[in-house]
Amino acid sequence: MRNQDQAQWQFGVAQDKVYLNNARWHPLSRGAEQARADYLDSKARGIWTPGLNSPESIAVRKGFADLIGAVPAEIAFVNGTTAGENLIVNGLGLDQPGEYNIVTDALHYDRSLSFYFELRKRGVEVRIVKPKNWRIEMSDMGAAINSNTRLVALSRISFINGFEHNLNTICDLAHAHGAYVYADVVQSVGCMPLDVRESGVDFMAAATYKWLMGDYGLGFLYLRQNVLPDDAPVPILAAQSEVGTADGVLAALTYSLPWIKSLGPVNIQRHALSLNATLRREMPRLGYPCITPEDAGGPIIAFTVENDQATAARLVAKKIEVGLYPGRMRVSPSIYNTDADVQALLAALS
Repeated sequence: MRNQDQAQWQFGVAQDKVYLNNARWHPLSRGAEQARADYLDSKARGIWTPGLNSPESIAVRKGFADLIGAVPAEIAFVNGTTAGENLIVNGLGLDQPGEYNIVTDALHYDRSLSFYFELRKRGVEVRIVKPKNWRIEMSDMGAAINSNTRLVALSRISFINGFEHNLNTICDLAHAHGAYVYADVVQSVGCMPLDVRESGVDFMAAATYKWLMGDYGLGFLYLRQNVLPDDAPVPILAAQSEVGTADGVLAALTYSLPWIKSLGPVNIQRHALSLNATLRREMPRLGYPCITPEDAGGPIIAFTVENDQATAARLVAKKIEVGLYPGRMRVSPSIYNTDADVQALLAALS
């Protein structure tokens, strides 16, 4: 069975609607659903082995490590992406004022920005780089980062419009000033290539309910080996950062992670970009200007919207789901979506 045929068979959501909102949450595959059902059956019969040392936990930790070019000892289970980011900030002792600054940008995740605004209220110097033409310019990041910068925190792929940071360039810049780099990769890991060794990133986190095709309640935190000094304010080595395992999600991931690896994140990326190329060309002709930079490599593409209510009504009438926000539409196809889905969206908005 070809990858596309297999992907369409795996996801039943395609039978009920045109679902192009995978950046919000990714539907569960039939294989992952069966793995979770097997877990529930095992638990009901008292033969499930819970905990961090269960075969499933070990397999999932290794599966995620393999996906990003890490080793299992660098991976910790966390509740979600933001929980991982908070652990890093608090573990570095950056939650209190000091002679240092944190640099982030306005295309970072909104809940993360809320966290940094709270740190500002405590007296922490937080520098927020603003976008120009819907992208963060490296020159502006360079102007914000200095010898007092302790942490650069960003989203590799912005949830807002799909803007992509070049992690290699950011890491080189930050490390040259003695700063660490944290990356939120929830909108990139699983749907495009990511190699932590090549990028040089120090810390990153991702929930599993998006492109890792898991579910709510479980995520991963990556901490580069030997990145922290022995006298770090709070120990945040992977083994000390576990905050839960969510066994049902683990069960789903025992299927999803190997399946993603077998498909190849680069192939998932190419498929999404091929569909988005049509939207980039056709949506502006329908009155929806594109606000995603052309060099963005993630699966997200976004457009401005003049009439939110009329647009929403058209989509609902045709059973099409995208991310619709005040003045903005976000489309995020996955491996099971087809050109027919894209054409249905364009026809609904014509």
